[in-house]
Amino acid sequence: MRRLKLRSVGNLLNDRANPSRKLLEHSLRLERLGGQVGALLPDACRPHCRVANLRGGLLSIAADSPAWAARIRFLAPRLLQNLQRQTNLPIHRIEISVMPVETSIARPATRRPGLSHKTLALLEETAQSMDDPALRAALLRLARRRRST
Repeated sequence: MRRLKLRSVGNLLNDRANPSRKLLEHSLRLERLGGQVGALLPDACRPHCRVANLRGGLLSIAADSPAWAARIRFLAPRLLQNLQRQTNLPIHRIEISVMPVETSIARPATRRPGLSHKTLALLEETAQSMDDPALRAALLRLARRRRST
């Protein structure tokens, strides 16, 4: 059985032949480009768009809603000219798509329907009349929990 040579993550990322290295470099280029694109956009647009990719001269920008995508499409020709002038990247076209930002949907807290005082008293009375100690304890616990809510 062959033993695998263990390497640290740092060594793997510094290895030029490693595909992960290329992915990391591409990610860093997109991040820098995102900063350049953001600097060229109006303040109101910045939080609503992000650079998605750059491949073959096509810059893909993702907007978080159709309304912001339309606004950025309107600004795209001027944005393209400024990017071509200010960066040394071969950008020939800009494509805008809608890609909503993932948000966690908080579920509303479900409130259990309350029990009347009369029902709680009946539950406790029933528990006291039980011969089985486990059932008695369970009914008393239920009454106590429902009384505290």
